[in-house]
Amino acid sequence: MLTWVPGEPRRAVPHETIEAIIDLVVAQYLHDRFAVQMVFLILVLYYSFSRTECPCPKTYTGHECFDEDVHWAVRTYAL
Repeated sequence: MLTWVPGEPRRAVPHETIEAIIDLVVAQYLHDRFAVQMVFLILVLYYSFSRTECPCPKTYTGHECFDEDVHWAVRTYAL
């Protein structure tokens, strides 16, 4: 997921839009693990202002691409 590009400003997402997403997930998709994780990531980025130090990779390949020792990832562990 490309989350940051040098020199390309991002528009702010209105607070009402984020509230609507959370309300929808809580009302209809609370059982969906992907939807709950998406809301968690949205809130982390919202409250951290999605700076360049964000826990998501900046490029698909090459410099600053995904590194499992640095970036967040969803992992499934066997019980």
